[in-house]
Amino acid sequence: MYLGDYTNSIPVYDVSVPLSPLRIANIPVGGSREAGIHDIHIHTANDQPVAEPGIPDEMVLETLARQMIQAFEGQPDTATRLLDGLCSMEPFNRNPEASARIAERLRQ
Repeated sequence: MYLGDYTNSIPVYDVSVPLSPLRIANIPVGGSREAGIHDIHIHTANDQPVAEPGIPDEMVLETLARQMIQAFEGQPDTATRLLDGLCSMEPFNRNPEASARIAERLRQ
């Protein structure tokens, strides 16, 4: 399952019928920001958890971060928010020290 929702609320689903999830509510995101960014994902294959890959290399993470920032060219507030939360995003959260250095370099 993968959910990407780019609004100021978190959707709540009834998943009692997994192939037909039913949206039953929205929970507002606290704070003063106009929109939140939420990602929920579960890695499975044949209903079995998939092992997470190893710790990503700093150069690979920096390339990915630069691509993400480039996608928000002309939207400096969004790019700043992305960099502020970089260390908590997959796959950056698997190498938080490198991710913090990357975020600092990209802020300049």
